[in-house]
Order: sequence, then C-alpha cells, then structure tokens
Amino acid sequence: MKAILTFFCVLLLVCPGFAKDKPPNVLFIAVDDLNDWVGCLGGHPQAKTPNIDRLASRGVLFENAHCAAPLCNPSRTAVMTGLRPSTTGIYGNLNFFRDIPKYKDWVTLPQYFRQHGYAIWGGGKIYHKPNDKFSDPASWDEQYSTRHGTAFPPAAERYAHGMKEKLKNPIQARLMDWGPIDEPIEASADWKTADGAADYLQKKHVKPFFLACGIYRPHLEWYAPQEFFDLHPLEQVQLPATLENDQDDVPPIGKRMASGAFEIVKEHRQWKRAVQGYLAATTFADACVGHLLDALAASDYAENTIVV
Repeated sequence: MKAILTFFCVLLLVCPGFAKDKPPNVLFIAVDDLNDWVGCLGGHPQAKTPNIDRLASRGVLFENAHCAAPLCNPSRTAVMTGLRPSTTGIYGNLNFFRDIPKYKDWVTLPQYFRQHGYAIWGGGKIYHKPNDKFSDPASWDEQYSTRHGTAFPPAAERYAHGMKEKLKNPIQARLMDWGPIDEPIEASADWKTADGAADYLQKKHVKPFFLACGIYRPHLEWYAPQEFFDLHPLEQVQLPATLENDQDDVPPIGKRMASGAFEIVKEHRQWKRAVQGYLAATTFADACVGHLLDALAASDYAENTIVV
C-alpha cells in the first residue's frame, strides 16, 4: 500500500490537468463509519446524500473499495501510513503506531506532502481521534478542530430503547443509541469542523495545501438535529435484507465485535428506529460535506484542488 500511496502523491504533482508551476491543492474528506448507504452507491433506497452524490458525479467513483480493517484505528492507520495492519500489528483501537519503535519516524501521507512543499492542515477525525496523540500532531502544521460529532440528548432521553443492560460489549452499550437532538446544525461539532476547513479555503495561501477534514457521524451514537430525522419518517423506513446465517463465515474475533447486538436490537423491536438513526446521521454528515464543497466552489482554489 505504501507504493500505492507514493504513486498517488507523485501523480498529483504531475497530473496534466494542472499547471506545472502551480501544484494542485488537496482536500481530503473522511466520513466515519459510512457504508454504501449513499445515493450514488445504492446501498439503501432511502439514502439521502445529495452532496456526496454530486461530488461522485464529477469525479471517479470506486464501487468496490474495501477498508484495510473493520475497525477505526487500524483502518485509518493503514490509510495514513500506507501500511497494512498485518505489517504494523495494529488490529485494535488502543495502539498508536508511533509507539512502535520502527514506526516512530514513519512518514505519513500529510508529511509526504509537507516534504514536497505543501502546507498541512487537519481537523476532526482523520486518525482514530481528533485530539491527543492519536491525532498524530506530527502530521500537521496546524489542527484547526479537535472536536467531533454532535451534542447529546438530555440524559433522561438517552437509551430509551432499553437495551443498554443487555448489550455485552461495554463500549457498544455506551454507544448504541440514536435519536434527534435539539441543536441547530451550525452548533454541532462536525459542522464546526467542516466550517473550520471552509474558513481555511477563504484565506490566501502562498503554498499549495493538503487540507484534511474528518466528519465523525454516522459513527455511533446516531444523534443528529431533528431536521434530519424528519427527512426519514419512521413509518416510511425500509429495512434492509439480511441473512439469518450472516455470521457463519465470520471468524471468532468478528463475532466478538458484533456481540449479538443485532439480535438484541430485533428482540427489543428497535431495528426500524436504528435504521432511521443511521439514515439521519448519514444525511447530517452529507450536509457537513456539502458545506465544505460549497466553500471550495466559492473559493479561489476551486479550479486547482483535488477532492479525495
């Protein structure tokens, strides 16, 4: 994968669509836990992602792409370092790659751009966390946002589904919740992260830039402003097809991660509400992406920026 990332970086610098004396800027957008429930990918017929769809219509859409690992930290570490989990040994969310002696000074994707004259800005969830060492401060000239997600509903309204005590995995029990929040989109941390990147695009920059923006939703919890739940009325939500033996070919570690959550959701008759929550959180994340794309279109960099 390192070779692939290196080739990608070199390709950006020699792409014939850009002037040789003016290297293209790069806007790198990461949306956490987004599956194929996106309009242009067709994973769910009720997905509403107009902004991601318009981006896809103007570029290259990879319809058979796979992450390096089905977990945040190893997957993001692989993207940013070009190293597979089988190479680093990072398979969980508790290991930071720079704590491994041989990777202490490893050049990450942003650092590679810095070595080639780029200014490097990052915010939100690009690595496993938007703050502390897991955000890899060494990768950035500046981190413009160290927050993510949205506000929580009032404590009395959380976990109304009654499943928290039933879920075996304590992290899953804490995160497995959904519902609308009484907060305008502009007040949410994810929107503010996108707005921080949008603000960067309105400024004058001497160097070409690598600007990374990480949106946390639709990662659990599936909280979003009420307007996004209104776009997906509960009575109209369509449930996806599933296989009763879906985990028969999954290794034990995968089954431990699932922890029987799906069965518990069904037993508590919460499947439809869970699907609504994910659809709402996805549409919310799409709105944050749209805010950033609109800012790029209105900026001086619209014709000289690659969006990834």
